[in-house]
Order: sequence, then C-alpha cells, then structure tokens
Amino acid sequence: MAVDPRARKRVPDLVSIYRRKMRECGSSHLADKSHPALWISDELSEEFPLARFLGVRRQPLPTISSMLQHKGVLSWSKRWREFPVPNEFLGITKELEGVYEGLSLVKKCVLRWAAHQRRLDKLERHPRALVVNYEDLGLKETQNRIWGFLGLHQPDFYDRFRASSLTKWKTTLSKKQIKEARAALKAL
Repeated sequence: MAVDPRARKRVPDLVSIYRRKMRECGSSHLADKSHPALWISDELSEEFPLARFLGVRRQPLPTISSMLQHKGVLSWSKRWREFPVPNEFLGITKELEGVYEGLSLVKKCVLRWAAHQRRLDKLERHPRALVVNYEDLGLKETQNRIWGFLGLHQPDFYDRFRASSLTKWKTTLSKKQIKEARAALKAL
C-alpha cells in the first residue's frame, strides 16, 4: 500500500488483521513496527481514532547499509516497474523514470532514504505522530518521551539500545559504496 497507492483499497483488509490480532492477544494496544504503515497513517487514523504513529529518522549511510542487507527491502527497487511512477515511496520522480533502471542499488537507496525523510517531514505535522531520531533511542529521555506520547505506563526497565548499530554501516558498506552514497546525497 505504501509503494503502490492503488493497493490502498486493501486498507480494510489490514484493519481487519489488526483488529483480529488485538482480539487474539486480548489487548487494546497493538504495535506495528513496519515503516510502510507510516505511508498510510491518514487512512489508519480514520479507522483507529486513538492510533499513534512513531516515525524514526536515521542518518543516511546506516539506513542505506541496512537497506542493502535486506532482500525484501531491495525487492521494491528491483521491481519498481510494477508500481506507479512517479513513486513517492521509492523516490522516483517523473524526471527519473527514464534513468532509474540504470542507477546502482546504492543510488536507488539514497533516493528512497530521501523520500522517507520527506514522508517523516509530513508526518511531523500529523496531530497523532511523533518523530524521533534513531540515534537518540538509547536515551532515557527519548524513551520517556515515546512512552508519554503513546500514553502507556513506562516500564521499570529500559531495553538496552545496541550502540553498535550506530556504526555497523562502517563495516558493511565498502569505501566505494560510501563514496557513491555521499556523492548521491550531495546531488540531492
């Protein structure tokens, strides 16, 4: 639904799945950590008036590294012709349609990262959304802010944030990929 707005007619199916999951677990709270759901936050808001949306901003190189590690995430860029163009989710403008096929995966990931930053910019204006920085997730004040925003009781313990995830990209991206990503980011 995020990558192909034509599929948004299936929002009621997703809503049914969410409602079923809530019944199964016996809770009035449900967390969906799939970032594409942020692209249908308006539709979900209509169905779930108490819904809250948490967006997480992340620096480009760690995000690009993560994208390159996940086949499912890469499949959207590889299958881009199956989806409408322009495509806000993938960052494909009408002007890029003729050259997108020839772009490297790194450049496609840069476009997608930039597209998601634009979506998070819009989400920040949503009355029931909070956007935080990934790098701040390990901070107690950020965690308190999230719990408060969600209106949930703050746990007595906090999950340990894996600080290694902040620098992992330095070992997973090659020097060539880093250089290419930085050049593409500069060209945005």
